[in-house]
Amino acid sequence: MPFVSPVSSLSPLGLPSFNWDAYWASQPEVLFFGLYSDISGGQMPNRVPGATDYLTVAGVVGSETYQCPNTAAYIAADTDYIWFKMDESQRTVTTAELIGYDFTRTIIKYGNTAPYSIRWIMILSDDFETARENKMRDSFWLSIWWDGISSDYGRTKGNRAGEQSIWTPESIHIAYDTFTDIDGTRLNVHTMDVGTGWTEVVGTWEINGNKLIEVSDGDNYAYVETGRVNNDISIDINLPALADTLFSTAILFRFMNTSNKWQCYIENDTSQPWVALYCNGGLVSKVNVPSETSVTRKLRVVILNDNINVYYSGSGDDPIISITNTTLNTITKVGVFVFKGLGYINIPIDNFIIPI
Repeated sequence: MPFVSPVSSLSPLGLPSFNWDAYWASQPEVLFFGLYSDISGGQMPNRVPGATDYLTVAGVVGSETYQCPNTAAYIAADTDYIWFKMDESQRTVTTAELIGYDFTRTIIKYGNTAPYSIRWIMILSDDFETARENKMRDSFWLSIWWDGISSDYGRTKGNRAGEQSIWTPESIHIAYDTFTDIDGTRLNVHTMDVGTGWTEVVGTWEINGNKLIEVSDGDNYAYVETGRVNNDISIDINLPALADTLFSTAILFRFMNTSNKWQCYIENDTSQPWVALYCNGGLVSKVNVPSETSVTRKLRVVILNDNINVYYSGSGDDPIISITNTTLNTITKVGVFVFKGLGYINIPIDNFIIPI
């Protein structure tokens, strides 16, 4: 689409008037700029000079849905996580979402009164400095901004109560914890990134260096309630610098109590590390894994009905253990386990993840 000069039309008095459409489309921070009036054939074309992409539009007037191009540039620009989820999978965005929330990188011009029709959609790849931000509030009719500050620029909206409306990114996990907290924070008072929180059953679990460690000796248990029997659980394990170091860490699942539970271990009690499944303290299956030092490996257990699959990064994409077992298959608690005995060191745990 050819570039249109910002000063390109006449006012009712016959004087040049400013063409905001062309102005915003030509700004270097603008990745996408489109007009609702341009929609044709299910597409809102990008007016940025030289652009050939578009938003895909569906639905009925006033209740449209939109999708932006599924490319790295748009994923990087979407710091609001409105066009993409936090795992970078694409979302379908609704008209109600676009006019109902204040975004930092997706800027919407829409009517001040019902039915609050969308006029412009702009997606920024970077933030504007204050002067152009104020111009944007004015030409996009924005009075409330994502920082909650009411501006003299822009206009009052009939669908707003005079306060900011912050978008909450769509959750992609039922439990997620990066263990980011002040060193020494106990796990049972630590707030998970996503989830209902931790219960310490046995041991003294603490955050240290934004990782989870267990400071007590013996068998130590902590769990999260998922509310469902099928779960995909993973943790990151920081392997020690010396190959003959003793350690024992496990994913805890189908946990009823310390006598009735499943554990998926990564352990080194000789010079050969291994991954194993235990049920109620008894060995079910065991596989040796490569001896490695000073690397981070992901241990993962996928439970689907009576099927249990174990994955270990560094051992390919296929499960290293696959079994079928009905024991405790109605139990919904999962978590972590660490054994610390004579000569065993503490292996930090990170990135406890259970996706939806």
